[in-house]
Amino acid sequence: MISLKQIRPRRKKYAKTNEKFRKQYLSGSPAQRLEGRTEKVIENTENIVGSVSKDQANQIAKLVEAYPVDMDGVYKERIRRQKDLIAVLRKIITEKPSIDVTETLLLKYIQTFEYGYTQEQKEFEMARLDSSVKLTVAITQIMTESQRKNAQDKVGDWIDDIKVLIANR
Repeated sequence: MISLKQIRPRRKKYAKTNEKFRKQYLSGSPAQRLEGRTEKVIENTENIVGSVSKDQANQIAKLVEAYPVDMDGVYKERIRRQKDLIAVLRKIITEKPSIDVTETLLLKYIQTFEYGYTQEQKEFEMARLDSSVKLTVAITQIMTESQRKNAQDKVGDWIDDIKVLIANR
């Protein structure tokens, strides 16, 4: 059974990862913030496709600038999601609701996780998604065939892993 003491480590983890997020995306000048986001996009790209050339890195930097994301808004939504989860867990622990009520609480959390509760939150996340998709499509257009193959293999491995998890449940 989960206890309130088990929430403390989750909150500490959130504090640590939030500090890292603030340092990478919210500190410094607008140019430094853009550089932090660019570095992360390049790192994520390389995790999927393998190394990128200097020319590709420069192209990615231009693409990141062309498809901006409001990182202050991203941070605000991140905090909302974390607080929502802590509130749900706290409610489950302290009130010990029935299975049905617990499932309803968790389902509501899942349903509001991505797009929030308000129209403003939904519009923000939709705009962020649109920008991210456009950025991803643009990055795939500058990949080499070898990088595309690496990405295909990586995604295929993820699919295989998911199939194994499903089969073993």
